[in-house]
Amino acid sequence: MIKLFVLEVSTNTAASELEISEVEADESYFGGRRKGKRGRGAAGKVPVFGIIERKGRVWVQPVEDVSAETLLDATVRKVRRGSLVYTDKYK
Repeated sequence: MIKLFVLEVSTNTAASELEISEVEADESYFGGRRKGKRGRGAAGKVPVFGIIERKGRVWVQPVEDVSAETLLDATVRKVRRGSLVYTDKYK
């Protein structure tokens, strides 16, 4: 179900559709079982990166890893220059 939602949202929002605006970006983990390790690197969970415009449009995509390089690359590809991007500043 989540995979279908991610694919549907990703395919319906082209890169050129995200306007210059205020956006929020964050990563999360989906799937697997609740027991055991939580958070980054949790076994059996898929890392997903998402960007949401304050106007309400959303772009999400599963990512290979949640390194700064991967997430920054996705942000640069999806958010127009001049936009204000809010993050949780994970290091």
